[in-house]
Amino acid sequence: MTTKESSEQSLWPPMTHETRPWAYWWWMGSAVDEENLTRELTRYRDAGMGGVHIIPIYGAKGFEKRFVPYLSPRWLELLKHTLSEAARLGLGIDMSVGCGWCLGGPNVRDEDANQTLVIRPDGTLTSKPSSQKVKRAGPGGEGWMLNPASERAHRRFMERFTRAFSGWKGPLPRAIYQDSYEYNNDWAPELLETFEKKHGYRLQDHVEAFKGTDEQARRILADYRETHSDLMIERAQPVWIAWGKRRGMRSRYEAHGAPGNLLDLYALADIPETEMFRDDRSMLVSKFASSAAYVTGKKLASAETGTWLKEHFTETLGDLKVLVDEMFLSGINHIFWHGTIYSPDEAAWPGWVFYASTQMNPRNPIWRHARTLHDYITRCQSFLQSGEPGSDVLLYWPYHDLLHSQKGRIEKLTVHHRDWLEKQALGPLAQELFDRGWQFDFVSDRMLAKKLPVRYKAVVVPKTTHIPPETLARLKKLAIPVFFLDALPTDVPGFGKLPERRAKLETIKRGLRPTPRTELEAALIQAGAKREVLADSGLRLVRRTLDGKTVRFVVNPTQKTITLPSETVGRCLNPLTGGEGTRELTPNASVILTTGDVRMSPARRGLGGRDLRGWGVVFLDGGPSLPPPFSCEKLGSWTEQGAAYEAFSGTARYTTVFDAKPGRYLLELGRVCESASVRLNGEEVGTMILAPFTLELTITKPTGNVLEIEVASLAANRIRDLDWRGVVWQNFYDINFVNLDYKHFDASKWPVRASGLLGPVTLTLLNS
Repeated sequence: MTTKESSEQSLWPPMTHETRPWAYWWWMGSAVDEENLTRELTRYRDAGMGGVHIIPIYGAKGFEKRFVPYLSPRWLELLKHTLSEAARLGLGIDMSVGCGWCLGGPNVRDEDANQTLVIRPDGTLTSKPSSQKVKRAGPGGEGWMLNPASERAHRRFMERFTRAFSGWKGPLPRAIYQDSYEYNNDWAPELLETFEKKHGYRLQDHVEAFKGTDEQARRILADYRETHSDLMIERAQPVWIAWGKRRGMRSRYEAHGAPGNLLDLYALADIPETEMFRDDRSMLVSKFASSAAYVTGKKLASAETGTWLKEHFTETLGDLKVLVDEMFLSGINHIFWHGTIYSPDEAAWPGWVFYASTQMNPRNPIWRHARTLHDYITRCQSFLQSGEPGSDVLLYWPYHDLLHSQKGRIEKLTVHHRDWLEKQALGPLAQELFDRGWQFDFVSDRMLAKKLPVRYKAVVVPKTTHIPPETLARLKKLAIPVFFLDALPTDVPGFGKLPERRAKLETIKRGLRPTPRTELEAALIQAGAKREVLADSGLRLVRRTLDGKTVRFVVNPTQKTITLPSETVGRCLNPLTGGEGTRELTPNASVILTTGDVRMSPARRGLGGRDLRGWGVVFLDGGPSLPPPFSCEKLGSWTEQGAAYEAFSGTARYTTVFDAKPGRYLLELGRVCESASVRLNGEEVGTMILAPFTLELTITKPTGNVLEIEVASLAANRIRDLDWRGVVWQNFYDINFVNLDYKHFDASKWPVRASGLLGPVTLTLLNS
C-alpha cells in the first residue's frame, strides 16, 4: 500500500465486500463452467466489486449442449465452486429463489399457481389460474408462477429447495432473493376463511360489492384488499424468508409492485430492496424500502441499479454515478448493478448480454474506468452502512385511505405508476419535507405497534380519513409528539363491526388536536427534529450518526456550482477521489461532511491558462480492431479519422509533452467521450468519469513534462457497426434482446457518436 493509499484509507470507515457494489449475475442457460466462473469472479474482484447475485435465465443459442438444469447435481456442483472461489477472492454470493422471476417453477401445482378471482353466475366465488408462467426462466426452472398470497403454495414450493440442499455441505449463499411483484393475482385458497376471521363477516355474502360503487361496496372491497395484503405479509411471504433464515441465509426482497402494504412487505426481509427505472425515477418511492429497513432496525437497504437507464450501450459511468447518488439520497446503502452476465471468453464480442440491463461487464469499454465508480460507491457506503440512520421524523402512511380509493379489485403499487403515492395526501407532503431538508422515514400501522428507535422526535400524520382505532390509540400513547395535519382522522376503515369501531375511534380522539400545515415546521423544531438548511441552496443530502458525530452525504443535483457555507462544514471528504473535498460543488458533485474540526482543501483560483496542443494518439484496447495511431495539433473525435475509427469502441491514449513553471495546476480536459485517466511523467494523477473533467496536479520540472490521458468510449459505435454489417450477435432464446420500447434492437441507423478526447485541454497555474 502506498503512502497516499494509506492516508486516504484512514479517512474512511472500514471497507468490506458489503460496502462495495454488487451486481446481478445472470447465468444464461446455466451454461457455466469452473474455469470461466473463476475468471469472471476474478475480474469482478479486480474491478472493485464486492459480490454477485446468481439468477439462472434462458440460454444463448448454439450453446445448448452446455445447458445445466436448475438445481440438478451438476448445477449444485457449479454453485459450490462459485461459493468457494468467491470466498477465496473476498466476494459475496446471493441467489434468487428460482429462475428468472417471479417465484415459480416445475413443482408448482395448478392449485398453487397465482389465481384470478371468478364470480360464478350463481353469485358464488371461485378462482382460476392466471396462466402466468415464470418469466425468463432457465432450463429446469420453467413452470407456473406461484400464488404470492398462499401460505400452502409457498410451503409446497420450498420443498424442492429442501430436497436439493438436504445433503449440502459447505457454505451457502449470503442471502436468497425474490424479485419485484409481477404476479397477476387477487385470490388465495386461504382468503375467505381469513377474511371472516379478520373482519367478522363473510365475503361470499357480499359478492355484489365487486360490482358496486356505493359506500358499502367501497368498504367491503377495502376489507378484501387488506385481507389479500395480510395474507402475503403474515402467512405467505414469511415462508421463503424463514426457510433461508433456518439455514443461515439472509433475505433480499423487492416488494414493490405488490397490491399490499409495501412498508410491511419490505420489512419482512433482512435487506429490503428497491429499484428505479429509466429517467422516470422517484426517490420517495425508494424511501419505502429504506424506511422499512431503518424503522425495524436493519442495517442494509439495497437497490437494483441501472435497469433500463438509457438505450443499450449508451449509458456512461457519469450517468450511473448520478443514479447511484439518487439511491443514496433515498436512504439506500447497498448498490446492486443490474447488472452483469456470465459470458465465456469464447463467445464473440459483445458476448452474452441481458436485455434489461446496463452492460456492467468486462467486455463493455466503460469497464476500463469502472473501478473509479466502484471505489466511489465503496467510500460512500462505508459511511452509509456505519453508525445509525439520521432520520428523526416519522411520516405516517394512511394506507387505509388508499384501500378505500382504489378503483379495481386490487391495484399494484409499482415504481412506474405512482398515483398510489403522488395522488394521495402523503405524496405532496413527503415531497415538501424532502425538498425542505427534513430527514424522515415512512411508518405503517404495524410498525407503530412495535418499539420505535429512540432517534425519532415526532410523528407527522398527513390529512387522513380512515384510520384503525388501534393505530390512533398507539399514536396517542407515544412518548413523542404526534402532529395531525389540518384535521383529525374522521372514520375507521372497512365494513365489519362498523358502529362499535366508530364509537371507539371517537373516544380515542378526545383530547387530540390538529396542527395547521403552516405551523408544522415550527412544531417539528420544537420537538427537537433538525432541518438541513443546506437544502435551501438546492443541495440534497442524507444524514447519519457515527461515533457521536453527524455525517452528511451531500449532492449538488443542479446545473450550477454551489458553495457550501463555512459554518455547515466540519471535515469535507471527496468520495470520488478518496481525499479531502472542497466547499465548491460543481453540478452532480458530492461530498461527505462530518462535524468536528474544519478540514477541507481550499478552493483555489487560476492565474490564467493555456491550451495544450500537439497530441499523439495510440489505441490500447477494444475493437473490432485497433486503428492505426495518429497525430493531431488540435483535438477532435477520433471518429473523424475515417471508417475504421468510426467503428471502433475502446480506449485510446493521448500523449503530449510540454514545458511549465513548477507549481500546482488545474488541468481541464474539456469535452471527454466518455471517461479519462491521467498520468503525468509516469505517475497516476486521477480518473474522471463525469463533467467537469478537471483535476489538480503538481508539476515539479520546468521542461519535458509528459502528459498521458487514457480515454474510454462507449460501446455504441462498435454495436452500430455490427448491426450495419448484419453480424448476428443477438442470438438468445426467450425475449432475445430488445430496445427500450421492447422492440427488436437495431443500432444500424444510429449516428456515429463522438469518441475520445475532444478538449480543449487547458493547464492553469493555481494561486497558493
